[in-house]
Amino acid sequence: MFLRSRFHISIVAILAVQLSVALLARGQTQASCIFKRFALHSPATGVRTLFPGGVNDYATVVGVAEDLDDVVLNQGFTRFSNGGLNFYAARLAGRVVDTFLADRNDNGLTIGVASGGAGGFTPFSLLGSTFTPLTLTIGATRISGISPSKVNNWGTMVGSYPGTSGKIHGFKRFSNGKGITLDFPGAKETFPFGINDSGVIVGFYSATLPPHEIEHGFVYHNGHWATLDYPSSTRHTVLNGIDNAGVIVGGLVAGGFFKGSFIYENGTFKNVSLPNNSTCPTCPADLVGISLRRGLIAGSSGMTGFIATCK
Repeated sequence: MFLRSRFHISIVAILAVQLSVALLARGQTQASCIFKRFALHSPATGVRTLFPGGVNDYATVVGVAEDLDDVVLNQGFTRFSNGGLNFYAARLAGRVVDTFLADRNDNGLTIGVASGGAGGFTPFSLLGSTFTPLTLTIGATRISGISPSKVNNWGTMVGSYPGTSGKIHGFKRFSNGKGITLDFPGAKETFPFGINDSGVIVGFYSATLPPHEIEHGFVYHNGHWATLDYPSSTRHTVLNGIDNAGVIVGGLVAGGFFKGSFIYENGTFKNVSLPNNSTCPTCPADLVGISLRRGLIAGSSGMTGFIATCK
């Protein structure tokens, strides 16, 4: 599946010429969005609160159903377009463990992490009822402690894994288990958070480690890197997803706190907020992912979850 020509021109400009953010950001306006809302805490979820993680083109949202009082185990959830909810808890070494779902592609392949097994957690894929632990092979090295974040329709995943001296590496993992390390040049941390069907990857990097972390958005394709930051002197940028048309969703962080979200397309940043949010009128919208073909955006604000289409 190929990128639209308008995005191809944009990404070539970003990657080849390394334009500054000032040139890329021709304007900052409010996005026009249509929201389909759902409750993050309701009788259907019981004592758990839903935290969306990813969305596919069938408007299926996955994430974690978290017990904020730590009375029951956290479970992965799948919310279907008709509002139906399924909960899933992985079983490791004969016992049920905390389970987190990160993303789901259009083929029904779900990726996530279970908090058990070697190294304290087990990354996995789930297709139907088939649970498969995930490892990553880079060259002759097999890595088990990976944290997958997004998967495209080819089954190619991105995520991160810990290195030495606190460094965090990104990775790209193909469906056969082999992959490559992704390190933004000069960075101490590289966190890929989105990949489309053409293999364009987005995320954030930091040249310094916590507590002095400064997040910058990045775009990566075929060995080429570019920084893509929201134009602000006080807010850091995290890119959370990219669709097949090149539309990017991201968020803003300041002082360790989430401050808002945006979509980026054709050199323009557009802010996204959820209007008439009765659960928290002042809470910013948190965009966590975008589906690859239809551009459906998953997110939340306060105790309201949503799927949005924006332009």
